[in-house]
Amino acid sequence: MRIIEGLKAIKHLDRKIEKNLKRISEWCSYEVDESNPESPLYNAEDIVRMKQQIMDWSIEKAKLRHLLHKTNIKTIVEFDGKSYNIDQLLLLSTMVIPTRLNMLKQLTRRSISRKSIYTGDDKKIKVIMQYDPKEREKDIDALDNLSVKVSALLDSLTLNTEMVE
Repeated sequence: MRIIEGLKAIKHLDRKIEKNLKRISEWCSYEVDESNPESPLYNAEDIVRMKQQIMDWSIEKAKLRHLLHKTNIKTIVEFDGKSYNIDQLLLLSTMVIPTRLNMLKQLTRRSISRKSIYTGDDKKIKVIMQYDPKEREKDIDALDNLSVKVSALLDSLTLNTEMVE
């Protein structure tokens, strides 16, 4: 089974679990009054059967997740001249690059007027910029390009990598 197939199977199991949970919540209790004197079509055995299905599907989902994590750790890939496992690439893509981009976007140029600042003693204060905004833009572009490369590599790995048993 490939990684993409495992991810699809997990999503499918999630939908089945959610559907059965919804059915159980609807069927496990009901109101009987003058307008609705009949009991529902489903009995306690059906509910027990659905609960068992949910437990079985949850175990299957846990096994698939374990295999995915194991595969992500054991699969080594070359990227930009370094060796990474898939887990490290996922962290780079989802945590490291967005955090760096956010930090760089915080480094905005202050809006200081071009006039010199005078103090009460008629002393002129010179404002010195410590960070060049052009460098910031270059760094942001480089991180954007890196993000695109990592995403493309992860997409390729997801489609082509077999899950480790």
